[in-house]
Amino acid sequence: MTDDNLETSRPQNTADDLLAQLLRAILELFRPAPLSNPILAARKREEREAEEAAEAQILQRYAGAVFHAAELDRRAKAHGVMFVPALRAEYRAAILDFLDNPDAPTPLTGMHMTWFWGAGPDGRSTASRTHPVNRAIYRWNARDVARMRPYGDPHSDAALHRLRTIHYPLDRRDWTAAQWAAFEDDGREPMPARVRTSPPRPRSLGSGVPEVL
Repeated sequence: MTDDNLETSRPQNTADDLLAQLLRAILELFRPAPLSNPILAARKREEREAEEAAEAQILQRYAGAVFHAAELDRRAKAHGVMFVPALRAEYRAAILDFLDNPDAPTPLTGMHMTWFWGAGPDGRSTASRTHPVNRAIYRWNARDVARMRPYGDPHSDAALHRLRTIHYPLDRRDWTAAQWAAFEDDGREPMPARVRTSPPRPRSLGSGVPEVL
């Protein structure tokens, strides 16, 4: 069951533990590279430049999306997707195009994948991957994690291994709703009843910073 109050809704402890483990793995993987290591510093610079390029591409490709708010709302309802509050129209349009064809190339990044989730007919959010929106997010994340290169750092490499083998196994990317339902129901990986944590405020990327409040 879900609760309309995002602040008071409390998933089971097992679900909280799962989310905490995932966050720790991601934080370890993306912690700042030591400046004394030129190879790691160069890798981080490459990733930052790629993120900035993706932001610029989204804002350019979907310029003027704010004037099509009614159409964006219609498409969002058709997909059953919920966005973080006050998300700019350009990002909503990019996300909706992604959901139209999740396997097509997209400028969206891992950060953007935390800005939306599935919603049922009752309008309540869900983290279950039986929902097509959440399955699309999983498919994107699984492929992205599979493409990541290890840093050569024991902590980061261990975090990447956990993401690949525990949190985003690539062999689950094509699972059907029925397969996810069976997996979630058997208790091996309890799913939170609803999305209740606020997504992190994105770091500044110059003029392309998303307006997420």
